[in-house]
Amino acid sequence: MNPRNNGTAVHRGAALLEAPWRTPGYLMIIGGADRLDPDFTIPRLFVQFVRRVEANTRLRDIVLVSTATRHPEVLTAEYIRIFAQVGYPSERVRAPLIRNRDEAHDPDMALMLAHAAGIFVTGGDQYTLVHALDRTPVEEAIMEAYGNGAVVAGTSAGATAMGRPMLVAGGGHGELRTGVVQTAHGLGWAGEDLIIDTHFGARGRFPRLMAAIAEYPHALGVGIDENTCLILDEQWHGTVEGTGVVYFIDASHLQFNSADPAYPGHPISIGPVSVSTLSAGGMYDLRSRRTILAIGEAHRV
Repeated sequence: MNPRNNGTAVHRGAALLEAPWRTPGYLMIIGGADRLDPDFTIPRLFVQFVRRVEANTRLRDIVLVSTATRHPEVLTAEYIRIFAQVGYPSERVRAPLIRNRDEAHDPDMALMLAHAAGIFVTGGDQYTLVHALDRTPVEEAIMEAYGNGAVVAGTSAGATAMGRPMLVAGGGHGELRTGVVQTAHGLGWAGEDLIIDTHFGARGRFPRLMAAIAEYPHALGVGIDENTCLILDEQWHGTVEGTGVVYFIDASHLQFNSADPAYPGHPISIGPVSVSTLSAGGMYDLRSRRTILAIGEAHRV
């Protein structure tokens, strides 16, 4: 077992759980592969937040939103098992099928989500997810629950879709060139001018996110490692938890940027760009784009 974990929330995550109650709730933006962690660090933390919501509101149960995946029955069954292993009753985890816009307009689906204490959006294809949910009663219900205190988590595609603009595909060759990434209109739950990428270190996605930032230089890039999450509060203060790091890429003070859509495939010159990486316990203000707390600050050189 990870000695930093010992089965409980660590670092600032524990402090958030003990903070005075307030609404809206928290967003948990997860870098993927959380279900592969033998300690279930992130699912365990999600359940702890759900328990906190249930203790302070009338919201109840976990609802899994599996819209992004082609195999909803398989994936939701796995998460129901994982949540049960970390102490949440399986009979209180609901897994409705919301596969398209018609089902996202179902009032019963919306009612279920509006009363949920925890909403967990699985991985898969973020474009499919956004196309099905954007500006529907189901999305409105998720935001209603969040406004009343619910914790809303998204992993992999479910995390990427929380930004706007949203990365869809591309950049797989690890080259910083014009036109290598495809973007679309994300859900924007975590804010505007925010580009989120997941599986960041494991899949070598730094050039991909940099290419997206070159095309949208006013946006903040957030790259999240696997089994790692950014917990975002209503003030847009993000706390890092998990076993990896979160990258924050800020190009708001650019002096040069050669990205030109008229020349697809051309290498890009861009700079200066500010890059911060924070491990578990680190805090970052997404609005002011500054580090609030960096673990190990005393060891700066």
